[in-house]
Amino acid sequence: MDLQRFVTEVFEALGGMVIPLEYGLCQVLIPKAYKESFQGKSEVLLAFDYEVAQENPSAEFVTFGSYILDKVIETVTANAVSTLRYGIPSGLTLSNPQPKIGQHFNTNPGNIEISGSRTVMGLWSAFCFRIGYTSEERVEEIREIWIDLLTGKRAAEMEKLKSSIFYESTPSYQFPLAGIPDFPAAFSEAYKEAEVTARSNNMVYLHKHEMESELQRIDEYYDELEKENQKSMERRGVNEERMETLKAKGRTDRKSVV
Repeated sequence: MDLQRFVTEVFEALGGMVIPLEYGLCQVLIPKAYKESFQGKSEVLLAFDYEVAQENPSAEFVTFGSYILDKVIETVTANAVSTLRYGIPSGLTLSNPQPKIGQHFNTNPGNIEISGSRTVMGLWSAFCFRIGYTSEERVEEIREIWIDLLTGKRAAEMEKLKSSIFYESTPSYQFPLAGIPDFPAAFSEAYKEAEVTARSNNMVYLHKHEMESELQRIDEYYDELEKENQKSMERRGVNEERMETLKAKGRTDRKSVV
């Protein structure tokens, strides 16, 4: 989706007003409920083109990594909304359906005959979850779970294909729906999948953090030992043999943890 279209649609969905001024430049009136998210401003001038931003110093340049875009994404994440998108995934045509249907039902294919077929619209729902992991510090990630509303199960293949499908705001063809969706059941299934993901990733984050803490503790320990060795070498009366022993000890201790 075009970046300007995305940002302006977000503000309009939040109840704001977008006034296009010229190419790549628009004025946005921010709803009172979201002013604090945008430094208390009730209106902003946004530029979506670098040259346009240079020509309008009072405008905020919106690009990936910019403050305004980060705030827009943060606001969207905190205020869940839903939208409908229509796309045509490639490779969904079923070849040789009759023998495959027979294999599915474990029956003699000769007893099954396809009398007709029609094209229908499949349904998938994507649920976004913010998952946080907390030990001595907190790590968060956004995880998107896709559910096939016809089977009620996770659609892992659609999660992989989502970036390669071109979506539209209106359907290209008026196909009938393949079935009646059960959104509460789909959400429950997505929530279960998110819980599984959270539990499995929690161990990864926890072990990683424990390992980093332990390595830091070991480094600090041997840094202190090296300081003590250095102090010992600087004392008066330390002969050359003792000096070499202390140097070798420091090298050996450091290698032992590597």
